[in-house]
Amino acid sequence: MHKKLLYFLFLAIVANHLPAQETVTQTKHKTWDLHALRYYPFSYPADDFIAGFIDSQKDSLKEDVSHEGRTSLDLVIYRPFLENMPAGRVQSVEDIAMRFFLKFYGQWMIYARPADKDLLDIDLSLFLYEKSGAKSVFPFIEQDELRYFLDEWTGTADFKKDKNEILSMSYKNPICNNALKTYRYFFSGETVIDSIPALEIAFFSRKPEDKAFEGFLYFSKQDTALIKAVFTLNYLNKNGIVNNILFQRKPSCEEDFFYIGNDAFAGLVLKKQRTVNNDSLPPKTQAQQALPDLIITAEKSRAYRNLQRTGMFVLNHKLGIAGDKIELGPLTHTLSVNDMEGYRFRVGANTTELLNSKIQTGGYLAYGSKDKNIKFRGDLTFSFSRNDRLNLSLVKDLNIPGRNIFDDDRDLIYKSIKTAASDCMTLQKAGYAGFEKALFNNICFVNLSAKYVYDEPKGLMHYVMPAYNEQKIRSITTFETAILLRYAPGEKYIRVRGNKYVFRQADIDVRINQRFGIKGVLDSEYNYRITDFSAAKRIILPWKVGSLDVCLSGGKVWDRVPFPLLFIPKGSQSRFVYAPDEFNLLHLYEGVSDRFLAGNMNLTFNFSPVTFFYPKSIIQTNVGLKSLYGSLSDNNNPTLHDNLFDFQGIISPMGNTPYLEGNIGLGNILHVLRVDYVYRFGASHRGAVLVSLNFSI
Repeated sequence: MHKKLLYFLFLAIVANHLPAQETVTQTKHKTWDLHALRYYPFSYPADDFIAGFIDSQKDSLKEDVSHEGRTSLDLVIYRPFLENMPAGRVQSVEDIAMRFFLKFYGQWMIYARPADKDLLDIDLSLFLYEKSGAKSVFPFIEQDELRYFLDEWTGTADFKKDKNEILSMSYKNPICNNALKTYRYFFSGETVIDSIPALEIAFFSRKPEDKAFEGFLYFSKQDTALIKAVFTLNYLNKNGIVNNILFQRKPSCEEDFFYIGNDAFAGLVLKKQRTVNNDSLPPKTQAQQALPDLIITAEKSRAYRNLQRTGMFVLNHKLGIAGDKIELGPLTHTLSVNDMEGYRFRVGANTTELLNSKIQTGGYLAYGSKDKNIKFRGDLTFSFSRNDRLNLSLVKDLNIPGRNIFDDDRDLIYKSIKTAASDCMTLQKAGYAGFEKALFNNICFVNLSAKYVYDEPKGLMHYVMPAYNEQKIRSITTFETAILLRYAPGEKYIRVRGNKYVFRQADIDVRINQRFGIKGVLDSEYNYRITDFSAAKRIILPWKVGSLDVCLSGGKVWDRVPFPLLFIPKGSQSRFVYAPDEFNLLHLYEGVSDRFLAGNMNLTFNFSPVTFFYPKSIIQTNVGLKSLYGSLSDNNNPTLHDNLFDFQGIISPMGNTPYLEGNIGLGNILHVLRVDYVYRFGASHRGAVLVSLNFSI
């Protein structure tokens, strides 16, 4: 009681001496303003005030009697921007994107409502989730997935907890026990919030790189209750995907408010409302009430449907038909060319979760103008949950030895533009069954699988065995089981149309794969054991400079097997396209080994030489290095064993010299284009300028 009396006396003295000034709450909060708080010369420390508040509120701060009842996502538009849009001057790439967006959604403006009477904003509710269900203008994504994404992206801003989880990272709250060890506090002014006179206190962490918040706290001058909090994440906290989100918390009405965007044109607002002691939610806003009419307008709008198809095509290169219950594509695989098939024509389709949320099916048919043969693939997926799935596949198609025929990237049109010959392939008939399950709160995944492959060489590829007087072997057959363990703590993703899109990379991604060949099953000819592993990590560089991606991989073949079952590095058949997951200047079938170790390092800088001439440039600088070292042991050397296939000059084993490849270039050009100069070090040194397309946001 004595402490509380001194606390209120201290509050009265300080409040009478604070200058009455216009606070940030009377204008629009910007995250950059909050990032700059630590550099402002405040004169009135508030550490003692906060210590007294924490001490007086210990019991109430531990209570947690609320639960989330409603989530809404709004598009917020700055009214002057909207009014000047037809004649406005384009300032940046963001302006172009927003004008293009609003051009097609112009008729939606009849449903726009003022976001706040004191602000020059109007808003439209685009998503509303309640216990009774979900309503959204985004039919191409399941509403539960969208809700999951929003919840995981912004986390929870609840000061009743010591820490908040945002993208699986813990941020210490500014009014919890021991908060003064992390934060500094200063009186910064007075204001009125909801007709209540309030003190404004600025706070920020003692170390800029701490996983902490920075912003303002507002306390009632009458009873010192916390009325409101406006804050963002430390600018240097290394969680770059969310450091420009503005959080607003009102404990009195159990509401969270998140603002994402640039005041120059528009932003997204996420509102989370909680019920207290199971009380009913407050009435919906005008924008939320207008959402059903907005959805009807969107469904009738051809411009909206076209924009939606464009967005989905950018994501997965597919075109939705029949109300998006069926997708055609990928359209980027429709036409390609290679030496074996000539012009390759392919037609593919798959069902989506809009037709059946538990079962999806798909596949393709392909035809070569040169070999006159039809190839096909069929897939069937059973989704027991968003993380537990059973996949069944059957395929008959040409493949490059050493590649997994179920990895569907060989038909990309721009990858088939090549300078290297592609007349050494095999015709494979393969079946696959795999079950993937998430373990331990989705930080570990296990994949149990079985695969059958009938492999018949085509073109200049031959299987010749000295033990059979150099006769050509018609085919080989294998059957294997495998267990893949993956450890990926912190990874967050959503599924859209059956595809997995990661919005937060794992802290570290470790994979161990053990394969067992079983002789005699389905006429399989070999017993073997093959182990491979990989470990990848992204390191965020300080001061928002960029990021460093590193990956280490390796493997070993434990038994004697013919070369199609050895490790064949992913060389490139193209000399025009840069592929991050390939050795771009390594020839196909070069560097075969039965044990290897590979390393990949890529530096991405969030600036480029263009920045010196145009500070708003989004172009990035990429610097990378790839290395590969391996060997072919005597156990799998065909010159020492006549029961192995000859290399015949087409296949070349890894020598004693490691392969080393470096690259430097510019990326994120118009969000799409990347250009790299790639150089191969060593005896076969040479360089090439390569390009690639990769849409980024």
